Amino acid sequence: MPLDDRIASVEPFKGVVNIRYRGAVIASSEAALTALCHDGEELHLVPFRDVNFELLTESGRPSDSPLLSYWDVVAVGERLEAAVIVFEKATEDGRVPVAHAAFVSDELDADIVTSEEKAQRVADWPG
Repeated sequence: MPLDDRIASVEPFKGVVNIRYRGAVIASSEAALTALCHDGEELHLVPFRDVNFELLTESGRPSDSPLLSYWDVVAVGERLEAAVIVFEKATEDGRVPVAHAAFVSDELDADIVTSEEKAQRVADWPG
């Protein structure tokens, strides 16, 4: 089942999403969305403006979804295949937004911090 069919709803994420591969920053956003899937999985969708496309290469399209494309991460001389799914078109019902990327490889480093956690870290910092 393509990812766009697995997503039940999308809502704003309050916090920061940082995605890295081998230390290279692939994405960093305070405007990410949380996609809630029918199976209970949560994905963070990052708007294109916060994605470093210089480190991505389009690698293909699923035959069962005209809305998506797969992208490889190419950083530090290494390629991580199909690590990113790009939403190029919105679903007809508007459930999945256009111009967002989902980072789906377990080999990517994700630092996801809610606004509350960020505030607590700042409060706990000696100063």
